[in-house]
Amino acid sequence: MTQRLKVLHDQALTELAGDPLARQRFLYWNWSFDAFVKEAETLHGKKVE
Repeated sequence: MTQRLKVLHDQALTELAGDPLARQRFLYWNWSFDAFVKEAETLHGKKVE
């Protein structure tokens, strides 16, 4: 599940590359995304990169 979330997150960043304001807003609302993924993978016993 976390892998799919990471793929979608990266896809969104790619799609927002041409719109700096939208990208900034996206990153603002997702500032804790990396910490969430790390915690989820740790709790579920998956390898954390």
